[in-house]
Amino acid sequence: DSTATLDQLGKMFSGWRSKTPYVHVAAVYTAVPATRQTVETPDKPNAFLIAGHTFPMRDVDADYPALELVNYLMGGGMLGSRLVARVRTKEGLSYTAGSALAVQTRDPFGQFIAMAIQAPANAEKVERAFIEEIERAIRDGFTAEEVAQGKAGFLQARQVVRSQDAQLATTLATSLLNDRMMAWEAELDAKIQALTP
Repeated sequence: DSTATLDQLGKMFSGWRSKTPYVHVAAVYTAVPATRQTVETPDKPNAFLIAGHTFPMRDVDADYPALELVNYLMGGGMLGSRLVARVRTKEGLSYTAGSALAVQTRDPFGQFIAMAIQAPANAEKVERAFIEEIERAIRDGFTAEEVAQGKAGFLQARQVVRSQDAQLATTLATSLLNDRMMAWEAELDAKIQALTP
């Protein structure tokens, strides 16, 4: 009941004012040299591998839709993606694996992360497999079949997200914050649909 809800919210927040005005805190990209760190946790039965790369990019940049699809094909698409297929399905080294992409709207800051959980004895093998799969993607790209299946799966996943109330509310709130309409989401879908190997 939108009328009752808005009335209730009006009563709850009537007269409320923040003591500090809103100021956007910028995400600043800073190039840092690659490092490898190990944290020993001998009381834990599992090992956790996380690898990441930061780069300057905004979600309005021309390469952003392609990078979203690359993330889906590498590990964001879960079971059918390359990292998962290699370390979980094919080699049985990991319990779970995947990747994530985060690219800012306002600030040129992007981050790609790949992760896996495995037995400590398999940690080096999982790391080597991740590096090999990423190098293979850079060297050889993706097949037409991978791209077609990836686009279909990724676009379907985006549609499912928009059908869930909590996710839709988050998208709407983020769109308001960034002065966007839902048409931006449709345009991104169209750009992803147009991608080729």
